[in-house]
Order: sequence, then structure tokens, then C-alpha cells
Amino acid sequence: MHGCANHFVVMSWPSPLSQRVRKCDPALEEPTDMPVPASTMNPAVRLVQGPGKVLHEENSRTALTMTTSTKQARKERQFLAAFSATLGALCAGTFFAWSTAVPGERIGFKDPQDPVLSWIASSLPLGAFFGCMVAGMAANRLGRQRTLLLMSVPLLAAWGFMLASDSVACLLVGRLLAGLAVGVVSVSAGMYVSEVAEASVRGTLGSFFQLQIVVGILFGYVTGLLDDPAHQVYVCMVLPVVFAALFWRMPESPVFLVSRGRSQAARDALQWLRGDDYDISDEISTIRHSIMVGTLAHYTCGSNVSYENVSESPDRPLRYCARQTSEQSKASFTDLFTTRAASRGMIVALGLMGAQQLSGINAVIFYAGDIFQKSGSTMSGLMCAIVVGVVQVAATFVSMVLADAAGRRVLLLLSSGVMTVCLSTLGVYYHLSEAGHTMDGITWLPLVTVAVYIVMFSLGLGPLPWCVVSEIFSPSTKGAASSVACGANWFMAFLVTRVFKSMISALEQSGAFFVFAAIAALGTLFIALLVPETKGKSLEEILDELAGIKSFPVAVEATPEAIEEEEGDEANNRRPFPL
Repeated sequence: MHGCANHFVVMSWPSPLSQRVRKCDPALEEPTDMPVPASTMNPAVRLVQGPGKVLHEENSRTALTMTTSTKQARKERQFLAAFSATLGALCAGTFFAWSTAVPGERIGFKDPQDPVLSWIASSLPLGAFFGCMVAGMAANRLGRQRTLLLMSVPLLAAWGFMLASDSVACLLVGRLLAGLAVGVVSVSAGMYVSEVAEASVRGTLGSFFQLQIVVGILFGYVTGLLDDPAHQVYVCMVLPVVFAALFWRMPESPVFLVSRGRSQAARDALQWLRGDDYDISDEISTIRHSIMVGTLAHYTCGSNVSYENVSESPDRPLRYCARQTSEQSKASFTDLFTTRAASRGMIVALGLMGAQQLSGINAVIFYAGDIFQKSGSTMSGLMCAIVVGVVQVAATFVSMVLADAAGRRVLLLLSSGVMTVCLSTLGVYYHLSEAGHTMDGITWLPLVTVAVYIVMFSLGLGPLPWCVVSEIFSPSTKGAASSVACGANWFMAFLVTRVFKSMISALEQSGAFFVFAAIAALGTLFIALLVPETKGKSLEEILDELAGIKSFPVAVEATPEAIEEEEGDEANNRRPFPL
């Protein structure tokens, strides 16, 4: 690297994009030792060249001239944006807590084992599954911020239906409607947070989603102390209103705005998020580069689109990418398997979601009250749930703090490994109890085991799968991939809720815990072998690792000349809605 004044020229090995460009367009000019003017370059190369800040792909290296900035981005607005975006998850948590906070007898069911109650409880994750299936498309077409804002309406309407708690039909409709909104929020919030956060705080902000869920669950448990279920509903109805009022002032995702060719709006949004004194030029360039690479790589794998299409409109290279990205919002889910990076990303995402939902968290929480009482506690079932909720909130907060310090893999491995031991211990304890052994001397053991299990789940497998899924996909595939991964998560939650009691009847408590222990052990092995570390890495580095490509330092392109021209267009000068 050669320095001159405040400018540097960086040399690096070629990126996969440059190799693919040369394969698709053999008519590229002979490379030169230094960057060449945009007017004399082939349009495919001009995709990564800008005025004054030059990036040029060569046979053996990349040259970049750029300016440096010593100003650090401010974090406060990033935290505010992530917090307000995940308030939808807090609203979701109150719906999860409702079935525990409001026992069946308080809404007219005399038999606590009535199968209708099971359907009312499981209708929420079922609705979330269907919500996930449309969430990616909605986020790609309407934008992440608009999609999240719209979800405040069904979240509020769902509580309106549930006011009629004496009607089973209204309860089912309300829970299904809430589930649809929760599914959309679980996809869109993760996309939004990962796209507004810097790499240095992406893990912390990515953990906000699970933190808000457990805070919402705890809030729902506390409102259950109110005597009248209608009063609980009135209190919870305030949350979607607060969510909409606060998040309405937040900017749209800069990544989404760039993908739509709205360069100036993206600059405004990113400048607000990073602070007025921060130079966003390099970050905007990185976003453009990621979108170009993701879009063009997608359309050169199993597609008839080639780089010659770009030359048809040499003045608007990013507008071409924006148009193709818009078309991808209509792409089928099979497109997720057209590249190795996307395929491995899907395997990682589905594996983590499976480990989260199938490792027994619902079973442990279900038996938490029974375990508390057998240990000598005189607390009611609701008070036990509140204690569990407090533990979950505290442990999830610790995970949020450690996510960017310790890394995702370390916390996931620690979490899953200790959970395996805890589930095995519970399995042995219940097996001995079912066999008639006296357990009076160790009644404290299951209580301690459950406490450790909940802490470790909340430290790793609870929050981090949501974080990792939002980090490992390119902008062109993130919507569809997040829909599939989150949809699988909620569908597994629905299945566990529906079959858990039947599983207990068939295998008894000990058998169920042994099954969950085996799944947790498989999850630990899966994380160790397949889950990449994403801490502090750029999207391109993560995708290269998933694709099995050895990463070299690759320069990031500066503002393309055509994009500067686009920023003068009135349509692209709109500020991010509704900032």
C-alpha cells in the first residue's frame, strides 16, 4: 500500500466478482497498472469505478484510491433504531405470556386439559409460520421500516378480538392474527437491525429481538396478576401504540434504499444513524458493493442474465442492479440454493432454529412450576413463571453484552453444551423418581438444573440464532432466506406445543428429557462443525467463508459516477420514510 498525502492506493487479490466479470465479458480491455478514466472503460468494469475515488479490477490485483476518516460513528441512534424496531417483539412476548398468565378457568374452561385450550395456545406459532412466509416479500417491496410499522395494526386488533374471551372463535382469530404479525416482525426486525448496525455492535443489537421477547413475556406474566383478564388486555394494548409512535420517526434501512436506487435517501438515513460528523462515504460504497456482488452473482448462477445486460445502460449500473433486486422480491425460494454461500447459509439457519426450538425449552418452562413446588416452594404457578421470566431477562441481557466481545460461536457452543448436561441430569432424576427411588435428599437438584438451563439457553441459543440468521445472507437473498428460517422456527414451535403432552404420555417425563438431551447434543456438534463466526466480519467476508473462498483484503469501490448522476433525480432525493 502506497501513501500520498491523505490518499492511499491499496493493492489486493481479485475478488470473485472480478473473476466472474471477466468470464462473462471477454471483451474487457487489457488491464493497466493504474486506474483508468470511467469514459474509457467497459461498462461492466465501470460498475466498480467512481469519480475521484477509483477502483479498477486487474488480472492480479485491485487498485483503490480513497480518503480516510478518523471520526468514529455514534452508537446512540443505532441503539435507538434497534430498540424501537424490536418493540414489536416486546408486543409479541405479551401474547406468548397470555396463555400462562390467564388460566383456562378464568376464561370459562372448567377442564384445564380441554383440547381447545391447546389449540388456542398453539394458534399463535401457527399464525407466525404463515406470517413468515409473506414477510420477506413484504420487506423487499415495502421496505423494512414500513412493513414493521404496518404490523402495529394487527397487533392492536388482535387484543381487540381477545377482549371477547368468552368466545372461542374470537380467541382463535385474535391469536392467529397476532401470530401473523409476530411472524412478519420476526423476519423484518432482524433484517432492519442488521442493516442499520455497524459490524462492531451488530451482535449486541441483533440480540435485542430476543431480549424484547423475554421482557414482553415477563410483562405479560406481571399483568396476569390483575384479577380481570380484560384489564390485562387493556394494559397490553398500549404497547403496539407505543411501538408505532416511536418507530415512526426512525429511518428506513440504508441497504433497502440503495437497492432501490435511492442514493440520497440512503445517505440521509445512514448519516442520521452514524452522526452528523461521521464520513459515510466508505460505508455507502460497501453497501453498494454488497448489493452489486449479491445481485450479479445471483444472476450469473443458473440464469440467462449476463453482464452484457449491464452494457445496455452504461449510465445506470446501479439502477440495473436495483431493477434486478426488485425482481428478486418475486423470486422463488429455490433461488436460495443457486449458490454455495446461500445453500450453506440456509443449512446454518435451519440448524440453529431447530436447535433452539427442539432442545426442550418449552418442556423445561412447562415443568418449572412443578419443579419449584417439589423443591418445597409455596409460590403459585404464576409467581414461578415470573421468577423464570426475570432469570431469562437477566441472562439475555448478559448475552447481548457478550455477543460482540466473546463471539457468537463461543456462546452458542457453551449454551448448547451445558444445556445437554442439564437435560441429561433432569432425565436421570425423573427416571429414578419414576422407578420408585426416594429423592428427598436431592429435591434441590432439579431446581438448580432448571435455573442453569434457562440461564444458558438465554445466554446463547435463545438470542443468537436470530442474530446469526440476519448476518449470513446477502441483501438479494435475505428476505426469502429469513422467511424460510423464521417460518421453520415457528412451525417447530407449533409442533412442540401440539405434541408435547402426547410425548409425555408415551415416553414419560424422563424419556422426553432424554430425547431433548440428544437433540441438544446434536445441536452442539452442528454448531462446532458448520456454524461460522460472524463477530466483527463484513458481509463479504462471511459470504466468502460460507462459499469456501479464502478471503483476501479487497478494496471497496467508491461512489460510481452514474450514481452521482442519479442523486440529482427528484425521485431519488426523497428522504427515508418518514424521517
